[in-house]
Amino acid sequence: MENFYDAVHFWAPTFKWGISIANVAEFSKPPEQLSYPQQGALAISGLIWARNSTVITPASFLL
Repeated sequence: MENFYDAVHFWAPTFKWGISIANVAEFSKPPEQLSYPQQGALAISGLIWARNSTVITPASFLL
């Protein structure tokens, strides 16, 4: 059986949450100091997750 920490279903959401938490830290910065690559990464990952949520049909709705 595959190790839980090696599974994609663990690391992908972990990195997504990491990007989101880092973005919250930028709320206190003035607009001139915002990280545009970070904002782009957040937008792209959000689009990917939004697309996946509409395309993937879960095998079990209890998951």
